[in-house]
Amino acid sequence: SFMTEQDTKRKWQEDDEARRIFEDAKQKAGDHQPLFAYAVSPSAAETIVDIAATLGASRVIVGAPQRNLLLNLIRGSVIREVSDSLPEDIDLLVYA
Repeated sequence: SFMTEQDTKRKWQEDDEARRIFEDAKQKAGDHQPLFAYAVSPSAAETIVDIAATLGASRVIVGAPQRNLLLNLIRGSVIREVSDSLPEDIDLLVYA
């Protein structure tokens, strides 16, 4: 697959899956509302680490809506790269 310049400018409100995930997380978070960050990037791990560090996040939660998608992420390098690159003061939580 490939990305276009239009993809990088897309907003989360235009992404049905992102909108469902954000709404579900918001409901489950209760009084501790998370700060959502959305980006379309050729390097997911690099972008996750960059946004977390820039925002001063204390925790990064990585997950997938279906367990088999999460297993694909784990088998791939995304979670490993995030884990290796994330500053030690930012916790990484993998959610299935």
